[in-house]
Amino acid sequence: EVEFSIVREAVGGAKRAVRVTVVKEPPARKQLGQVIMLKSNFGFIKCCERAEDIFFHFTAVETQKDGRAEPRIGDEVEFAVAHNSQAGRDHAVQIRFVPRGTVKFEQAEEIRRSGVCMERLKEVKSYGSGAGERGREG
Repeated sequence: EVEFSIVREAVGGAKRAVRVTVVKEPPARKQLGQVIMLKSNFGFIKCCERAEDIFFHFTAVETQKDGRAEPRIGDEVEFAVAHNSQAGRDHAVQIRFVPRGTVKFEQAEEIRRSGVCMERLKEVKSYGSGAGERGREG
């Protein structure tokens, strides 16, 4: 929401807004994801809506009703996105835990498809789940 004054031009009588001030920021649109990596006081969330993982600091995690505020790998979360202009990147804020099963990375189609695999699936190490686990590239 904004507040402003309207002035009328002396010549032509056109109206325009002046002294525009933001009085209320729009609510941040929430996104869903899963905690995939943790360090001493920060981590990364795999996002449902964006290709890249998003950074978060533990101070952005809201304390739950049961008193828990420390994230664990695999936790499903809801968060808003803020931009850090100094770092030049987005980060997650207002992070809260959501019930397991809330986050869905893919929607299965009910249409059966057939095809031919042209290349062998490449395997890469996943940095999020633990030692020895493997992920798929692509």
